Amino acid sequence: MSELVLLQFRERAATALVALRAVVNEKCEQDDKFSLVLKTAGSTLLACYIYDIVYNNDIHFTDRVQSKFFKTLRLLPIIGPKIKDEVEKAKASVRKNKDLYNPSYLLELPAKSRTVDEMKIIIKDYLDMDTIDWRNGRVQGAVYDHDAELIEISAKAYEMFMWSNPLHADVFKGVRKMEAEVLAMCLKLYNGPPDSCGLFTCGGTESIGLAVLSARNMALAKGIKWPELIMPATAHPAFDKACDYFRVKKIKVAVHPTTFEADVSKMKSAISSSTCLLVGSAPTYPHGVYDDFEKINELARYYKIPFHIDCCLGGFINPFAAAAGYKIPTFDFRLSHVTSVSCDTHKYGYTPKGSSVVLFRTPEIRRAAIYSCTDWPGGVYATPTYAGSRSGASSATTWACMLKIGHAGYIERTKSVLDASRALREGISRINGLKIMGNSIGTVVAFTSEKVNIFQLMHDLASKKKWIFGPLQFPSGIHITVTKTHTKAGVVKTILKDIEELNKELIAAGSEYVSDAVAVYGLAQTIPDRSIVGSIAATFIETCLDTNVQQVAEEAEDTKRG
Repeated sequence: MSELVLLQFRERAATALVALRAVVNEKCEQDDKFSLVLKTAGSTLLACYIYDIVYNNDIHFTDRVQSKFFKTLRLLPIIGPKIKDEVEKAKASVRKNKDLYNPSYLLELPAKSRTVDEMKIIIKDYLDMDTIDWRNGRVQGAVYDHDAELIEISAKAYEMFMWSNPLHADVFKGVRKMEAEVLAMCLKLYNGPPDSCGLFTCGGTESIGLAVLSARNMALAKGIKWPELIMPATAHPAFDKACDYFRVKKIKVAVHPTTFEADVSKMKSAISSSTCLLVGSAPTYPHGVYDDFEKINELARYYKIPFHIDCCLGGFINPFAAAAGYKIPTFDFRLSHVTSVSCDTHKYGYTPKGSSVVLFRTPEIRRAAIYSCTDWPGGVYATPTYAGSRSGASSATTWACMLKIGHAGYIERTKSVLDASRALREGISRINGLKIMGNSIGTVVAFTSEKVNIFQLMHDLASKKKWIFGPLQFPSGIHITVTKTHTKAGVVKTILKDIEELNKELIAAGSEYVSDAVAVYGLAQTIPDRSIVGSIAATFIETCLDTNVQQVAEEAEDTKRG
């Protein structure tokens, strides 16, 4: 039967081609051979040019069209000035942020040297500027522990290795050995095969960036001119940054609307001959959800595409969860086609900030991320990460903390954090109108509300109860990353009590109630031109780095008045 259908198709195709040939010959009867060649060449070049515009770019065609549209819109004489005025108002509001204002900036070097005692007083003054009680769990994420013994051992390791520089491995042999041992310990935790290896980085963003760089370089070596990365919409922005830095075309795939897991079928549909990397998160930062790694691994196997699992947040939770009594999906090199894993030591590894690792299945994959310059007059120059010189103190403190805590210590800490996360998740789910977002089984608890503005609840928690939660968008929600600081007696119970109390107040006030300070959170999601939101966000960064905050705000106000 199938042979008969195929035969009929061939006959119809042949008939259609004969008819098409007759039509083309008739239309071209009056044209000479040169003009036919010219038209054919011209149309071919035009088709190639259009194809090049649409496909050969590190930014998706629809994103470029949208960006061009909004840029044109801002140039229109009526609409443009109004948009600019509103953006400047928003920027001025950012510059007036009281949390960033300080009238006594130091603007130049002191004329004379200071004594050690004088410096201690000055340093203490700066420390006292921090008024949020992060030591007792008042912030989400940010600080993962402040254990007194860890502080002592970290300070000692820092003091001893603060002048060391891993760039000069022949000089600072101890710190080189420490880095190698940190990598070996992490590879053991992530079931690395015999040839597996890694790089020690300054944080998760660099770890992710090096994994993307490796995948891009391997793709270029295969002749792929415009490498593409496929990532769920919930993957960390470090992937966006890496794609922008290294000119990799990022293809974001929508996640499941209720579970917030990666939609693997959509990832499959996005695969092309230019795909250089598939991405999954263990877990996602917004909702604490684990993607379906088994299915993504099968895609990687079938299409022979590198597969990266981002374990930055779950880095030192995932390997100990099973022993702590919690079941999570397989997340490491036990999956046959995982090529790289990012893992932060400075989160639940409880090391000081500024340390992470990226692990690779083979030395060849790692080598694609290592930079070398061989024709510099100063000699051959090679570095394993973005940085050249860096302090070995980060390597030393990481190594010291990992040895101090040990395997049993990490299991104990993981259990306490996951127990607190579960208690918080279950408690929030029982509060009137609040709904947990996704099937979170990790340390992130994300929720929204069916009865009140969730951002108003977040604002009230901060202003009235001094609890700092993080905002989520697309869809709206808030979350908290549970850390060791939240495992102290009574902390989770107090959080739940305060959430329930404020939630009742907002329900009584009515679902439409939104304060002026909260309106901006919802507004940011409604602005279709995301470059405007990016511009306002950049203003915040600039304001943090500037010392003339008040002056800039006053100038903006004067400009507005005319």
